[in-house]
Amino acid sequence: MLNGFASRRGTGAIGCTGLRRDSARWDQQLAFRNALRSDAALAERYAKLKRDLAARYGDDREAYTDAKRAFVQTVINNRKDGFGVGE
Repeated sequence: MLNGFASRRGTGAIGCTGLRRDSARWDQQLAFRNALRSDAALAERYAKLKRDLAARYGDDREAYTDAKRAFVQTVINNRKDGFGVGE
């Protein structure tokens, strides 16, 4: 897995992660993405969480990401039936 992070003054932060297509992490990310695409209420809850965490943590990317982790993991765990993998 590759990770990158760049920030420019006044423009916010940009994160980038590269994953192997044949990895479990790839499948988890697809399942999470597809869960959000298929459930508008879930997507809105995630959007609200991200807004709240951005307001709370500002430029502290690690704290922001750590605070999202439980939500993301819960969605992934609930999609262990393979929903969305390979789509």
